Amino acid sequence: MSLEDEINLRRTGLLSTSQLGLGDLRTVLALAFQMKKGGYSLSTMSSLLSGKEFAMMFLEPSTRTRVSFEVAIGRLGANAINFDARSSSFKKGETLKDTVATIGSYGFDGLVVRSSSVGAPSLINQWTEIPVVNAGDGAHQHPTQAMLDLMTLVEYCGSLDAIKGLRIGIVGDVAHSRVARSLIDVMQKSGATVVLVGPATLMTGRTWLDSVEFSNDLDCVLESLDVLYMLRLQQERIAEGLLPSNSEYIARYSLTRERFAKIKDETVIMHPGPVHPGMEIASDIVDSKASLIRRQTANSVFLRMAVLAQLFGKGEINVA
Repeated sequence: MSLEDEINLRRTGLLSTSQLGLGDLRTVLALAFQMKKGGYSLSTMSSLLSGKEFAMMFLEPSTRTRVSFEVAIGRLGANAINFDARSSSFKKGETLKDTVATIGSYGFDGLVVRSSSVGAPSLINQWTEIPVVNAGDGAHQHPTQAMLDLMTLVEYCGSLDAIKGLRIGIVGDVAHSRVARSLIDVMQKSGATVVLVGPATLMTGRTWLDSVEFSNDLDCVLESLDVLYMLRLQQERIAEGLLPSNSEYIARYSLTRERFAKIKDETVIMHPGPVHPGMEIASDIVDSKASLIRRQTANSVFLRMAVLAQLFGKGEINVA
C-alpha cells in the first residue's frame, strides 16, 4: 500500500474489500496472527488504541459481529459506546443524517456501522469526518467477515500462497449475502477459484459476478470443491416466492450426512453464522474435524483487532 493509499484508508475507514489489495491483506493477516500467537504482550496491545473511543452504530440486530468488535476494541485499550437504534430518536422521526451529525459532534475516533441498507456506511462516511468501519450493509459488503474467513483458511492451509488454486464453493443464498460478495473478492485476490452454488432464484441480480463459476446442482460440483462455504438463508431479505420450501432446499443444497460422506478427505467446511442446524448443515457436521466454523468465530476478534490497529493505531504498527 502506498503512503497515499494508507492516508486515504485511515481517513475513510474500511467500507469495502475493494479498497484492499493482496499486499494489504497480507499485512493485516500477519498482524492478526501476531496478536493471536502472543507476538504482542497484553500491555502492548492495550496501548495501541488507549484513550480512543468508538461509536457502535448497529442499526440491525447482531451478536457475533457486534460482540467481537467490542472485545477487539477493549483489548486494544479503547472504549466502545453502543448506539441502540431501538431506543434512539429514530423513534421520534429523526433522520439518519441528523443522528450521524449528533454522534459526530461527540468527538469519537471511529464509527463501527452495521445497517440493513446498502451503502449506509458510505453515506455516513460522507456526512462525518470520522472514519467508518463497515460491519455489514444490506446485501452489499461485510469486509471484516471475509477477511477473518481468509485468515481462518490461511491458518488451516499454512500460508496465503497455499490458497492459490483452491476451489471455494459458496453455497446457498448468494443474491442476498453481503458475506458472499466480500468473500468472492478476497478469495479471488488470493488466487482461488470461486464456484457459486444455489437455486437460480437466489443467484439473480449479481451481474458483476463475471469471473466466477455457477452451478444450480450441488451434487454435480461437490467432489471438486476444496472448501464448502455454506451461507445462511437471508429469510428477512428474500421476496415472497423466491425461497424454496425447507424440504426442497435441504434436499438440493444442505450439507447432509450423505453429501458429507462424498466430499474429499481434505475438504473443509465454513459458515459465517449463525448456523441453522439441519437447514444449511447437518447438526453433527458443525463440530466435525472438517469444520472450521469454531475457528472462524475465534479468529473474528484477532482479525478485527488487526484492522482497528492498522486504521486507528498510534504511530507505526510493527508487523513481523
